[in-house]
Amino acid sequence: MKKDKMKKGFTLIEIMVSIAIIVILSSVLAISFSTYINRAKSASDIVSAQQDKYDVAAASVKNLKSYGPGTATQPPTQPPTQPPTQPPTQPPTPPPTALSGVSISGATQFGNTLSATVAPSGATANYAWSSSASAGGTYTGVGSGSTYTLGLADIGKFFIVTATGTGSYTGTVTSGSVGAVTTCPLTDVIVSSTKKNTDSKATVSPAVATVTYQWKSATSASGPWTNLDTDDTCKLVNSSGVCYQVDVTGTGGYSGTVSKSFTTANN
Repeated sequence: MKKDKMKKGFTLIEIMVSIAIIVILSSVLAISFSTYINRAKSASDIVSAQQDKYDVAAASVKNLKSYGPGTATQPPTQPPTQPPTQPPTQPPTPPPTALSGVSISGATQFGNTLSATVAPSGATANYAWSSSASAGGTYTGVGSGSTYTLGLADIGKFFIVTATGTGSYTGTVTSGSVGAVTTCPLTDVIVSSTKKNTDSKATVSPAVATVTYQWKSATSASGPWTNLDTDDTCKLVNSSGVCYQVDVTGTGGYSGTVSKSFTTANN
């Protein structure tokens, strides 16, 4: 009888009660576990908030050290904006001054230099020289610059100069005519020696003149004369009391004849 009872299993009611107990315990454990999780999250949030507070405080201290007291929350001071620089105002440019005239100075003689003078004094200008065969004729350009040197081809010509203002000067003016250009006359001749048995050299003035020479001799100052050398130098005879004369005649742009007479001497 007892062995039959020992072999008997759990009844349905016992099993159902056991399951109910397990379910109830599981529910209680689930609620408790959920509560623990929520508490853990709340604690984590509190710790994070505390850390944020500490970070803010540390940043404030750093700002105090960087910017000084009272400027922990102030941004760095920006330099004031400068207005754009205006270019300096230039004074108005005065109107150009008109040339009032131009004149020519200098002798109209071969070898001389003509000069142009413009008015007003100190004005700047370009110059153009022109010549013509007659004062009222047609003028042809021959040169530029403020001066012009008369050459061989200019003999007998008339000249004018035209000035055109430059820089702060304006306008064009023309001078009156000057001329006609003449040849340059010879003025003198000297000899280097009058002693017998020497070489005597003739020197003419102006020194740059182009000339021809004619030496001649005679036994008396009244002649008759005998032609000798045609160079600037003549060999005097080895006799005293002989009369000599040199005639020098200008050529090209030089005109006239100058002469020098002398008698040979011992010393």
